[in-house]
Amino acid sequence: MNKVAQLQPNPLTMVTNALSGEHMGTYLGLFNGSICLPQIVASLASFGLFPLLGNAQPNMFLLAGLIMALGAASVGFIKETYKA
Repeated sequence: MNKVAQLQPNPLTMVTNALSGEHMGTYLGLFNGSICLPQIVASLASFGLFPLLGNAQPNMFLLAGLIMALGAASVGFIKETYKA
């Protein structure tokens, strides 16, 4: 199985456990958008960012790594309220 497919359920589980259950479909749709929209924005923004970063691929990877670290740190703000 693809490793990306294996990792996807974890954030989804965190989000569903943090919700009360009311309007679950709306929240899951917003969560799906929060996954897809940054990918679209990043691909469009790369046309402007690449020249700003000196047309150097290592600079793009450095920026991507910094943004990834910020995203990883933001996961700590999700509080699970589900009691099993």
